[in-house]
Amino acid sequence: MNVTGTLLCCQHAARLMQRNSFGRIINIASVAEMRGQSAERPSKKEAAQRAAS
Repeated sequence: MNVTGTLLCCQHAARLMQRNSFGRIINIASVAEMRGQSAERPSKKEAAQRAAS
């Protein structure tokens, strides 16, 4: 899992928040990504293939 972009963004935001003496960082991730699944509904073709197997 690549979290480098999230880390760099949070570090930059934290520096800005320190200057302003206020701020919040909220990271949101999909559980589907952690399981290797698509967050979107499968296509009709994919659904048919899954049903056939």
